[in-house]
Amino acid sequence: NLALFTFTVVIVSAGLSFAESGNEWTVYGGDYANTRYSSLNQITKDNVKNLRVAWMHSLGSTESQENTPLVVDGKMYVATSAGPAYVFALDAKTGEMLWSHEPEMPDDYHSIVCCGHANRGLSYANGKIFMGRLDGVLVALDANTGKELWQTVVQPYKEGFSLTSAPLLVKDLVITGLSGGEYGVRGSLQAYKQDTGEMVWRTYTTPGPGEPGNDTWKGESWKTGGATPWYVGSYDADLNLIYYGTSNAAPWGGHTRGNDSSDIGQYTNLYTASQLAINPDTGKIVWHYQMTPSDVWDYDGVNEPVLVDLTIDGAKVPALLKADRNGFFYVLNRTNGDLVSAEPFVTVNWASRIDLETGRPVEDPKYRPQLDKWAKGVCPNLIGGKNWPPMSYSPQTNLVYNSHLRYVYGPGEPGTKVC
Repeated sequence: NLALFTFTVVIVSAGLSFAESGNEWTVYGGDYANTRYSSLNQITKDNVKNLRVAWMHSLGSTESQENTPLVVDGKMYVATSAGPAYVFALDAKTGEMLWSHEPEMPDDYHSIVCCGHANRGLSYANGKIFMGRLDGVLVALDANTGKELWQTVVQPYKEGFSLTSAPLLVKDLVITGLSGGEYGVRGSLQAYKQDTGEMVWRTYTTPGPGEPGNDTWKGESWKTGGATPWYVGSYDADLNLIYYGTSNAAPWGGHTRGNDSSDIGQYTNLYTASQLAINPDTGKIVWHYQMTPSDVWDYDGVNEPVLVDLTIDGAKVPALLKADRNGFFYVLNRTNGDLVSAEPFVTVNWASRIDLETGRPVEDPKYRPQLDKWAKGVCPNLIGGKNWPPMSYSPQTNLVYNSHLRYVYGPGEPGTKVC
């Protein structure tokens, strides 16, 4: 199969209320709203042809590089993949290496991690660099020297857990989710004190007995239900809410978790493939919206939530924008999780639409895989309409820029099909 990268633009009318990045890039998404917007304007369409390499620094890794560097006070901080193998502090103007940190990793973590040896970024606050490792360890480094200040095991890597994305720093906390949904782990989000690494709270994203939503799981399937919040979060200081998406339900087979049918009944499998809003002080889930109930397609709902203020029918709406793997572009009210709109941005056939009254997808049963039943030609496939590469929002154009995937099935497939 050949994956072709194309670009889509969604028009919105917005007044952005979050700080934009300029000479520095201190947060993974450019700001806490994950807009990835920069006010720098020296490079234009007229002079971009004149760009030349100013310096180069080898990252010492042959794995895929998915890291977003940070720039703070003229220093660039970047981690490599596969562990990370290294963390470098560089002079952003000259490329001179100021320090490097090579974590001591266990010998066997490579054989356990899913899916790809990725590290997507670091976080910075109060003179400290924070990073997650593929062996499930969260670490704080001195930003000036690279000295390790503390480390803590978030979850044991030998049970299928790993850390692949930059943590979210809110107030005096460092907040991180985990990867491992493919291995049937119980997803969770947790917060630690930035100074000491002491855990403050842990919120499980598959509810246990006595917790709201436990009845959406058949039997004890919640224990291995996935819902890992493995990508990055956003933060609205005015509402004091953090926003994280959760991964697929696990295992993939729906018969283990519910009715094994498009008539899913009560077995929605909360909070898998969902958008969560959480109080960062307590870890309490304030609201949720489930994009793909009873997920059997691997439609991780982890894609980054982008926070903007929209004007809709003359009224201001505090919005959350999300290009989901299931192929629909969602606009939610980030105050309460109410659905504003949901439209396909790639070819979608597993569902005909999203019902705006219920918020549920209207499924085509032909494309739901079941025990002893194949579902072929599903659009989008398990890679999703959009994978982890982040989108961006520009207050200058009032547009969202989103890379999406188009799948071309070659001559080996009967009746050559394009999604």
